[in-house]
Amino acid sequence: MINKKFLAVGFALSIGSTVAFAAQLACNQSGSYVNVTEYYQAQNPGTTTVTGTIGYNSCVGVYPGNDVPGVAPGNALPTTNLGWYGDGYMNGEPNKQGSFFTGYEFTSAQYPASNLNGDNKPDPGWIYLGSLNFGDNGKGTFQAVSSIAGLPNTLFGSEIFSASYDTATGVGSWKFTPDKNIAIDAAPLFGKNYFDQFALVFKQGGGDKGGFAVYDFTSDQFGVAPPPNYLDPILNFEGDWNLTTVFNGQKSISHIALWARDPGGDQNVPEPGTLVLLGAALVGIAVARKRSVSAS
Repeated sequence: MINKKFLAVGFALSIGSTVAFAAQLACNQSGSYVNVTEYYQAQNPGTTTVTGTIGYNSCVGVYPGNDVPGVAPGNALPTTNLGWYGDGYMNGEPNKQGSFFTGYEFTSAQYPASNLNGDNKPDPGWIYLGSLNFGDNGKGTFQAVSSIAGLPNTLFGSEIFSASYDTATGVGSWKFTPDKNIAIDAAPLFGKNYFDQFALVFKQGGGDKGGFAVYDFTSDQFGVAPPPNYLDPILNFEGDWNLTTVFNGQKSISHIALWARDPGGDQNVPEPGTLVLLGAALVGIAVARKRSVSAS
């Protein structure tokens, strides 16, 4: 199978580290699913390569409360948003309800943590891309993260993710459709190795009284050996979900949060002249992450 660029998106949930929270229900209850039903190269929309549904690789949940419970302090959204340990709840940062995530739930020998900020400690690498909040009609608009590394976000717009669900049945559909040039545009921030996992975080309706669960997809599920390279074709994904059994019969979904994991590794970035959107200013961010710049 042709090597394809894999963009990881994520919804994440916290496993207790400093404060323990017992899971209410397993995230893989009978009858539940979060699937990719179609994937294709962004360069060639409509060219489907999937032969059937592909379920999530792993999941975490269900935990009580809200994954992003309000405004700072204590909202546990990343500040720098470069995947460093302790920055954002997917990377182990506590929120006002405590510490759900260790930050290493979805790492493995194949998908290891990497020293991204030069402090000689492994970083989980999860980047927050944004959240889609649903209205009472089961529809909503994706709100992309407003900044990355303190700079205005020019990478992820509202068109990158969409979703809706039937409020009567709880069955929903989602699309993750990054632009074909996004990996090259993001290389000054994330290096030549681009996102190798994406996660969808589903928050049950009911505010802090509800729960949330995280479903992770990995690049090898789609024929891409980790870590993907920024020159590989970008993939788009379409899928569906039904989590009524996970959320104890409740059909409403408050929001879906999207995260992607930066694998680290080979951090050589392209020359500034090759960048489409970000330009030389963002190369300094790559230096701040102590990633080496290509000598060519």
